[in-house]
Amino acid sequence: MKFKKPVLQFKIMSKEECRENIKMFLGDSLDSFTSNNIINYFQLEKENLIKDIDLEVYNAVEKFYNNDNLTNRKNELIKLWHEKSQETLDTMAKVFDYKYSGEDMYTVSISINPVCPRYINESSFDIWVHMNDQEAIGNIVHELLHFYWFHYWDSVIHKLTDSEKEFPTLTWVFSEIAIDSLITQTELRNIISNTMPAYNYFYDIQYKGQSLIEMLRKLFRENNLEGFMKRGMELIQIEEVANQLIR
Repeated sequence: MKFKKPVLQFKIMSKEECRENIKMFLGDSLDSFTSNNIINYFQLEKENLIKDIDLEVYNAVEKFYNNDNLTNRKNELIKLWHEKSQETLDTMAKVFDYKYSGEDMYTVSISINPVCPRYINESSFDIWVHMNDQEAIGNIVHELLHFYWFHYWDSVIHKLTDSEKEFPTLTWVFSEIAIDSLITQTELRNIISNTMPAYNYFYDIQYKGQSLIEMLRKLFRENNLEGFMKRGMELIQIEEVANQLIR
């Protein structure tokens, strides 16, 4: 199967972009897994967010934003990716049995937000300025895997709508928890040292006395990628499992 080779272009987020990025996660709920990460990191007050989210986020960005730090990290990441890109992209192509044909430009925005989203239709994703080199490579691989994953799913399983690729759908959460198997059960584990590369809370989920992560790893080992997608989706659609996954 053909896939366009990712070419990464790094940029830093402006203060205004950081404010909008943070508010995006706080707009729907202040009690979600991701919003709580933001609230805790920036030491935001929920009462103040409810009263005036614009002011509370504005003050946080003014406190935490440092243009020099962002610029320096951008330059470091450009060098790091130059050193790691060939091995990383070759390994990812092997995992999906892709043949690269042409190139696609991806924008990587360096941000002060510890929550790092990806934007499928815009071929872009974010990276936290305070990640060390190993965490940064892990984040790049994690986010790129979503693009590889959904291209494969659209081509082999069935084409998903844009909304099905986003929170809080089961197809979205499956793409998130599958990151673990895609890294720990393939040669990507030689590039990414993190033994828990998916969301932390996934590793606590149990089904019938078994670790859900271990069940999915076993499915991955025993099936090709298409089979893993189909059987894994059947597993996470079980109500007891699904209720633990969406937070």
